[in-house]
Amino acid sequence: ESPTHLCVLHAGRIFTMDVIDDNNVPYTPPELQRQLTLIKEKCAGQPAGPGIGALTAEERTKWWKLRNRLIELDIKNKKHLETIEKSLICLSLDDASPTDDTEIITQGLCGDCSNRWFDKSYNSLSFSNGTGSANCDHAAYDGIILVVLSYYVDTKILETKGIWKGTVPDRKVPEPEELVFTIDEGITQAIQDAARQYQEMAGDLDVHCFTFKSFGQTLAHSHNLHPDGLVQLSLQLAYYRTYGKPAPTYETASTRKYYMGRTETCRTCTPEAVAFCKAMLDSTTTP
Repeated sequence: ESPTHLCVLHAGRIFTMDVIDDNNVPYTPPELQRQLTLIKEKCAGQPAGPGIGALTAEERTKWWKLRNRLIELDIKNKKHLETIEKSLICLSLDDASPTDDTEIITQGLCGDCSNRWFDKSYNSLSFSNGTGSANCDHAAYDGIILVVLSYYVDTKILETKGIWKGTVPDRKVPEPEELVFTIDEGITQAIQDAARQYQEMAGDLDVHCFTFKSFGQTLAHSHNLHPDGLVQLSLQLAYYRTYGKPAPTYETASTRKYYMGRTETCRTCTPEAVAFCKAMLDSTTTP
């Protein structure tokens, strides 16, 4: 049975909300907005929740043991975990306000772990200033699915300028339900430990997003070059110039259009790529 709900993480608390009605008709953006507004209002001015999501940032075996401990504490915890794991996606409403691509990517990679569920294949992140990002568990599916979905959402927001132009059906929309976990001192301490370890790892990561604007795919095509091939050769050349040797490299090759297909890899560090790098650094080489 396909899920009809998503989970919303905000202020260390977790909610579930329906996005499809009993007749398998999706709720409209205004209806969804009302549900999200209710979640924001419920959390406003209240102490932050326990941040159970931080536990998913833990080392895998440790998180497995903690997950079992949650289930031992209260059978309702098991139901809550299943609700999250079976949801369509997790949507995080973050208080952060990243102002450029570097800050957005940084928040996507290592933002507030109390508002993430890292086991989930798709975490959509919405920041307080209207920017957005995403976080993906690549183990479960082809990462390009995340890219395509995020691109679709971004495209539709730009097309509509964020304004709903359709109608809103006259129907009752169930209010979001909070998933309140039963926890003890051990789980509380584990959440704190997981968050501290996460922050230590996040603090060891430097992110800088550079947008290349000198030319794009139009120029590449005019020289009968595929943009992706040009980028791959550029990466090889940059590495070779820096370290004096080729870089062992792979590029994702999507096979998900085929039965049982998921992700394969292309090995872009080919003999031809190495020969290209050597020629580019040889002043005696002519075109």
